[in-house]
Amino acid sequence: MEADLDEDWRTFRAKLVWSEGAVAETETSSDAMKQENSLWLHQLPIPERGCLMLANPMKFGDSQSYFSKSIIVLIEYGVMGTVGFINNRPTPHLVGEVSFAQTHRAFLHCPLFFGGPVGETVHVLHRVATVKGARLIVPGLYHGGDLDHAGSLVESGEAKLEDFRFFYKHSSWGPGQLEDEVKQEVRHESAFQCSLSAKKHTRFGSQPLARQE
Repeated sequence: MEADLDEDWRTFRAKLVWSEGAVAETETSSDAMKQENSLWLHQLPIPERGCLMLANPMKFGDSQSYFSKSIIVLIEYGVMGTVGFINNRPTPHLVGEVSFAQTHRAFLHCPLFFGGPVGETVHVLHRVATVKGARLIVPGLYHGGDLDHAGSLVESGEAKLEDFRFFYKHSSWGPGQLEDEVKQEVRHESAFQCSLSAKKHTRFGSQPLARQE
């Protein structure tokens, strides 16, 4: 029930943002937006859990090239700091090639994304609410859970491989650090309609959740 209320609020907020900016839109562009599978993306005044952080394409040099034009999904945001995963950095590796990634056989050939420079752990984001132990980030987006159970859901046809995305390492910020980056226009925050679906699953990754040109 709480998740439904949260999603209703996020969708209502998105409609308000869209309606405020739609005055100058033509009828054609308006219809095109409605046909985007009801997906939406809009800027936020401050970061929040479950939002996207879009890197300023003019920032980040060779020393942090993985952050260049990065799109990061935040799974934690609060006074203690922030945690997220780079969503548009597929690696040439599969989950099964990482020896310490303890997972179900159903996921061995899933592409592995580079989530950031911190830690040595493989994480998973997905959109399957029935996975045991999965943590709700925002409606339609979950973190972790029992991968053996998740794998059994895939094998039984109750879930699809495209519902899951695996990340090696993560990105993190200390208290106030991300806010400083926002003030310096290093990153911009956006709310989005969750969708981890992909047109295809390949060694070099599936279709990103969103893309920066």
